[in-house]
Amino acid sequence: MSEIVRKDDGEITILVLPSSKEPCRGDELKQVLLGLHMENRHQIILDMSQVAIITSSFLGVLLGATNRTRPHNGNIKLFGLQPRVCTVFQLTRLARIYEIFVDLESAVKSFGFD
Repeated sequence: MSEIVRKDDGEITILVLPSSKEPCRGDELKQVLLGLHMENRHQIILDMSQVAIITSSFLGVLLGATNRTRPHNGNIKLFGLQPRVCTVFQLTRLARIYEIFVDLESAVKSFGFD
């Protein structure tokens, strides 16, 4: 499996999640998100365009990171969800918690930084 690619764009950190034939469990993501928290980087966008399947542990990692970012006026936003992954977010009602965008540009603009 490939590694998560990190791109910093001013205040925003973009994480490109790798493609895999296995479901995305979130083990590596958890470590990366904890590292961002330690660096006080709390404006995060996840590029999920290559993620075909996620597990409940992935969702747990995401919720844990959200709980760490919000007290710091942070936010985690998602874009590029494949239909199967989008369905999981809708069924679990996490689509109400996370802003989900079609593309990176829209996600970046939603933070309102110039």
